[in-house]
Amino acid sequence: MTKCKMSGYMVVRGAAQLRIDGQDALVNMEAGDYILLPAHCRHRVEWTSPEEETVWLALHLDAVPAKQ
Repeated sequence: MTKCKMSGYMVVRGAAQLRIDGQDALVNMEAGDYILLPAHCRHRVEWTSPEEETVWLALHLDAVPAKQ
């Protein structure tokens, strides 16, 4: 079994802003936008649109084992 190596987040509906540890600027995201982050990268949602519900898709991706 492998540990999670990467996380992916996609805004399906709505809009949001993410703060990623080590980056000064917020990441603006709208429906259809996605971001891939290394596992254990500290991040948080700073803002979501008050005009409509924000719906996320979150993926936690494992390493692909090498073929032998």
